[in-house]
Amino acid sequence: FDTASSIYVLSKEQITKSGATSVPEALKMVPGLIVRQLDNNQWAISSRGIASRFSSKLLVMIDGQSLYTPKFAAVYWETLNVPLYDIERIEVIRGQGGLLWGSNANNGVINIITKNSIDTRGGYASVTTGNQINADANLRYGGDISNIGSYRVYGHLKDANESKKGVSLTPSDTTKQQSFGIRADFTPNDEWSGLFQGTITHSDLGQNYRGVIDDTNENISFSDGLERTDSRVMARLENRISPDANQMLQVSWLKQNGSQKYIKEDFESIDIDYQMNFIYQSLQLDWGLSYRYNSISFEKSVQYNFIPNTLDFIIGTKFDHNDLTGWENQPSARLVYKPIENHLVWSALSRSVRTPTLIEFNDNFTVNGTKVIEALGSSTGVTAIDEYRIATFLNGNDDVKSENYTSYELGYRFTDEKWSVDFSTFHTDAKHVAVINLNTHADQFLPALAFFCS
Repeated sequence: FDTASSIYVLSKEQITKSGATSVPEALKMVPGLIVRQLDNNQWAISSRGIASRFSSKLLVMIDGQSLYTPKFAAVYWETLNVPLYDIERIEVIRGQGGLLWGSNANNGVINIITKNSIDTRGGYASVTTGNQINADANLRYGGDISNIGSYRVYGHLKDANESKKGVSLTPSDTTKQQSFGIRADFTPNDEWSGLFQGTITHSDLGQNYRGVIDDTNENISFSDGLERTDSRVMARLENRISPDANQMLQVSWLKQNGSQKYIKEDFESIDIDYQMNFIYQSLQLDWGLSYRYNSISFEKSVQYNFIPNTLDFIIGTKFDHNDLTGWENQPSARLVYKPIENHLVWSALSRSVRTPTLIEFNDNFTVNGTKVIEALGSSTGVTAIDEYRIATFLNGNDDVKSENYTSYELGYRFTDEKWSVDFSTFHTDAKHVAVINLNTHADQFLPALAFFCS
């Protein structure tokens, strides 16, 4: 309630009662979040922007571990396989989150928080079936680790049919998915606690695509299987230094392998994060360091309580460095005012960035092929010329800059035993937004030269 941002927390009770079978389905209940189902296994999810399969300005995490894929600057929702019965809550921030979470959180943050293993001791099994799902089976077992912690192991199997109806293609959106995971929580004493978890998911998905034949520049539509293996490992150590000071160290590893007809992926990342916060009188200071691959970040923020329990002011900035665009700065200032009990007014001024994708930076491939007669709208009178296809290429630009977003936000929140009201409005100015510029390409004319010279 006392947060200077548009936030919604989806509780475990809401998820259980919803009947949802996946995280994207559950996210449909979040006010202000755009959730569209493209087919039986693909989703488009966004906040404060146009939703597409690869929404590039939304940061998604599981227990604080980023699932962001730099190839397409997005998340593969179809391979996100988190058992819903193990979710404690899903925190959704609509708006900029660059100060706390870093780059690529321009329009929002989704953090999926799973249950502590101490709450999942014992056995659990479930099987779901229906006209679209052949089988959705879950199995879990948890127990104690001596007197210092607890654990759980779980497995998941899903087999789903293709859609019953297609638009222009025969549906090919089947799902075959298997996953295995483990989590262990440790609390040896009141000052120290730890967490270790690991998950591996293998997905075999049917999907529809559009492509271009290189030799003829002819557009084609086809069905192909997407085979992916996603592996995650994360370890966290927390220390309560004093009643007013805490520190946390988290190390995580993410590996993604994907294979389909035109694209093969092999992505791996290592994240190291350190955070510390302490309270001195009415001042709260949070600072931290993070390292990912060969990039390093420094963040610092301060919260000051001007009028106890009435007025709070939060100011901070985060500095990031990456190999593509160098140093980035993401400052934010937020104000929380509680005039009377159960009523809160907040405002925020923030700047965030989205780093370029690898496609925007250095990729080069053919995306379309258009016949001359289609481009001109009329015939040239020569059949060979009319039927010749002009290729459209997508070329990266190694001079591309990070997208910059400056947001102004204002909100009001009210809650009591019967009612809950959340209102927010925002205005965002964008600079250096990646766009497509039309230019000639040398390869565009090589087939034509070969045709006329032969």
